[in-house]
Amino acid sequence: MFDASIIQILPTLAHSHHLHVACEETRRNPSMLDSFLRSRSIGMIDLTPSLFDLMLDHWQAEARSCPVRLVVLGGEAVSTGLMARIFDNPAHRDLLVLNAYGPTECCVGATTHLMTARNWREILPPPVGMPLSGVVADILDAAGRPVPDGVAGEIWIGGTGVGRGSLGADDAADARFVTDDDGARWYRSGDIGRR
Repeated sequence: MFDASIIQILPTLAHSHHLHVACEETRRNPSMLDSFLRSRSIGMIDLTPSLFDLMLDHWQAEARSCPVRLVVLGGEAVSTGLMARIFDNPAHRDLLVLNAYGPTECCVGATTHLMTARNWREILPPPVGMPLSGVVADILDAAGRPVPDGVAGEIWIGGTGVGRGSLGADDAADARFVTDDDGARWYRSGDIGRR
């Protein structure tokens, strides 16, 4: 719940929006979740790609479509197949899908990429996007050096949201938090990406 409190709950309340939190039973049942969204006229939902895939199954079986305007996907990689499935439905032509990436160690949100029916095929597989304000992201090799464009490397995240370490963590986990020669803190995500 901590992750959600930072990236979903606080900004929603800070901007005077309504916050609707579904119970565990509702979150696990596509039919109940669909009813929850519709009965409250919810405009945005934040969930994992695998849960959204189950929602697509439900909507297809019921000859319905996604009732919200903005879908934020995070916590798992967003596949090309999922994006094709979303936008193959003509009823989703105005749907906005935000791929959100960021580990807990960096206050959850680090990068985003907005996809629409018109632009989702421009970069495949779907990218994690560009850093949020106050965040720095780079693709580095094992020695912490930038890799050329198109070359795979580890995603390092820096900026204001990087934690100081993990309470009670072993040395291996704590080694993922590094300080560079300029004194900037970085988190080595362990995730592989390319620019």
